[in-house]
Amino acid sequence: MGRYDVTVKPIEARRVVATTGEVAEFSEIGELLGRLYPKLYATLSRRGIAALEPSYAIYEHSDGALSAVRVTAALSVPDDVTIDEEGVTTIELASAARAATTIVRGSPERFHEAFQALHDWVTSSGEQDTGVDREVYLDSNGPRESWVTELQVILQSRAD
Repeated sequence: MGRYDVTVKPIEARRVVATTGEVAEFSEIGELLGRLYPKLYATLSRRGIAALEPSYAIYEHSDGALSAVRVTAALSVPDDVTIDEEGVTTIELASAARAATTIVRGSPERFHEAFQALHDWVTSSGEQDTGVDREVYLDSNGPRESWVTELQVILQSRAD
């Protein structure tokens, strides 16, 4: 799809600690994540737990609407970690039989364009998405321009 290669693949479940918020517009997502991730890291730090890689941002859209997006920030944790306090909970990030994915190298400012390419691919291929998109931060330890992030659009299961 132009600058972005699309791969369809299954996604494994993952144990994470997560906290959620909602935004009325996409432009508010960065600010919200800027509050959610520190809350997660502080909760783990108080318990002496180090987050594992990767970390996630999950977006749930209702009926493809461009507003009222539920945003979840999530950090991978060991299987024996269970937290349920002050809006931070341990959950199993659901597996998916199929997701349209692409890799973005560089700043998160490129994510909108890459997600648009994924959604264009979904439409042109006749697939149906579930309204759930994910950012999987595979390497975000250096400057933002050096990040490696997998974007995922979760696809509906095909009827057999």
